[in-house]
Amino acid sequence: MKSNPLSTILTTFLVVAFGWGSMYLITKGIEIMDQETILVKTIPQTAATLESSGQMPSAKITIESSSVSDNLTIMVGGDVMFDRGIRAIGERNSYDSLFDESIVSLFKKANIVAVNLEGPITSYPSKTLVNDKITDVLTFTFSPRTRLTLKDAGITIVNLANNHVDNLNFLGFMETQDWLEDAGILWFGNPWNSTSTKMSREKTSATKSPIATVIEKNGVTVAFVGYHSFQLGIDRVIAEIKRVSGPNVFTIVMPHWGEEYTTIPSAKMKSQTQAFISAGADAVIGAHPHVIMEQEWIGDVPVLYSLGNLLFDQYFSPDVMVGNIAELHITRDGSGVHLDRMSLHENHLIKGKGVSLEQEKVIW
Repeated sequence: MKSNPLSTILTTFLVVAFGWGSMYLITKGIEIMDQETILVKTIPQTAATLESSGQMPSAKITIESSSVSDNLTIMVGGDVMFDRGIRAIGERNSYDSLFDESIVSLFKKANIVAVNLEGPITSYPSKTLVNDKITDVLTFTFSPRTRLTLKDAGITIVNLANNHVDNLNFLGFMETQDWLEDAGILWFGNPWNSTSTKMSREKTSATKSPIATVIEKNGVTVAFVGYHSFQLGIDRVIAEIKRVSGPNVFTIVMPHWGEEYTTIPSAKMKSQTQAFISAGADAVIGAHPHVIMEQEWIGDVPVLYSLGNLLFDQYFSPDVMVGNIAELHITRDGSGVHLDRMSLHENHLIKGKGVSLEQEKVIW
């Protein structure tokens, strides 16, 4: 039978149109899935299912939301002191010069920057720098100007659980909170390991107590817990660790402990570390010895017994003039919150100037 030319042309047009339309739909479908980050899993149906449904052999498609991960970068530095020789440098050269640009640039890359603030911020005159002369007094107080120095350096939270924050007693501790709040800087811990609501200007809540502060950023929750080992109350600190920790919280415990200028942690420090980890600590990062102490991993928990000095007027040995800044990358995914990687930066004190950054060492 002779074919009809018009019929042939019409048939060819329909085939081409159908093919083009199919390709268009498939392409657009892929684009939509890419835009919405959708995972498509193909699950072959069993023969029994096909027989019961009467369908032709095909594939069953299920659409699931992709797994979302949130990330947070935290920097933790060592001891920071703004009185005595550091006050002299600040008043002579300006407080803005104390943290070198290399330190500031590093801190500004982080979401949270924590340090141990080794003294109170008050309006009282210095007892360690009198008439431009340094005295032998060990009672510290920092100029209110230093709150802006901390803020401008990128520091966002400070540990107040140490042996100098109470140098001007309870009133000095409370005034310190006022100056920090004025600069928008958070704090945690106190010299007495107290849980009393009278210790804080802020109301005690699930996210804030005189010992612990909980922060949520970028979908990641982090808890900071302070401990002053030269006072009673470790039981209260451990109770706070248990209260704030959990699979969806990364808990950093910052104890003020150890013997000054000693690099090896004591048996007591190691025992307390085990107690912190058992209570839920995900990292233990200490201060007070003014030198870098031994570092180790206990399971998947990094333990840095002392980071050494970040900003201090100690220059009598190479050990006190070098410190570490810990950089932690925290991730939250379907399994909870965990440490992705960690590195250490080395900072050096510069006599008559302040502190600068030297190098980075990746430890995990």
